[in-house]
Amino acid sequence: MDLAFTPVPSSLDVAAVDFDRELASTEGYSPSQKAAIILRLVKSAGARLNLSGFSPTAQTRLAKEYISLGMIDDGILDAVTNELEVQIAKGGAASPSQVGAALNDLEDQIEQGLVQRMRDQHGVRASKNPWEEIAEKPNAELAKILQNEHPKIISSVLSKLSPEKASGLISVFPEEISSAATYAISEVENAPGDIIDQIGSAILAGGGKPKTSAFDGQPVDIIAGILNASTASQRDGILESLGAVDADFAKIVREAIFTFGDIGTRLDAAAVPIFTRAVPNDILITALAAAQAEMGEVVEFILGSMSSRMADQLREEISERGEVELADGEDAMMQLTKAIGVLKDQGEIDYIKSDDQAED
Repeated sequence: MDLAFTPVPSSLDVAAVDFDRELASTEGYSPSQKAAIILRLVKSAGARLNLSGFSPTAQTRLAKEYISLGMIDDGILDAVTNELEVQIAKGGAASPSQVGAALNDLEDQIEQGLVQRMRDQHGVRASKNPWEEIAEKPNAELAKILQNEHPKIISSVLSKLSPEKASGLISVFPEEISSAATYAISEVENAPGDIIDQIGSAILAGGGKPKTSAFDGQPVDIIAGILNASTASQRDGILESLGAVDADFAKIVREAIFTFGDIGTRLDAAAVPIFTRAVPNDILITALAAAQAEMGEVVEFILGSMSSRMADQLREEISERGEVELADGEDAMMQLTKAIGVLKDQGEIDYIKSDDQAED
């Protein structure tokens, strides 16, 4: 069915819609009526929607609603258009390339301010082929945009540029970045085309602006926090694996970690009364009782940094506590070291720097 109806008067032109007005309510309007209003807006802009994918019943219902529409108040036009924006925005699960393609299709059919706002909301560009726009950028500008990206991202860009353009771009980067990005091309050769295009769109949308990380803190701090909350066996296994891949980074992570075994070497005696008061007494007793077999030197450091009366009282309680289950002991030691970390962050105590850290 051909829905090529005569355009409505110019007073209903979509460009006249004011999105900043207080919106009227669309309560009482059926979905079909709202669709007819959108169709009228599109027609008033001189565009045409392909409705052949609708069922005959849906097309007939829409045509009837369209014919029965009288003059539509501007407030209702605003409200219906706003609902369209909200509904499209709810498609947040769609990939940027899908959203971008849909908005490109709608570009000539709905109000331009609405299209641009939705592009901004979803972080997509108007360009249908991001790589054409990227290729036109001077190498110095493109290098500045990419300077903080992962080598695999840079390699994705290199793989989409002409050999001459790619060669000019890597010549701008420091040698270590150029080498890593060039090597990484072999690791992205099987990446899906839509993913690569999303990367291109994201690069253009970012435009070299400072990134807002999805994560709080630096990688070393994040990893150290995870390992501090892990059991000793888990922590040792991860550090060993990390050391096999990058020994220098593993060393930095190890220095950022604080475990129960570090108490005797990375804290001074004055810190002991502070952190032992920061945990319940039963946690302290359980941690010391669990540690005395394999980390007796740490237990003695703690007890030796207290008054004789307090140390003797704790020794008696440790003896009464008896054997501790492995899981209970690890949990108590973890709670104690967590309390130490909180006190350090609050400036109540500080770690003794290792020789390597002192030199830095």
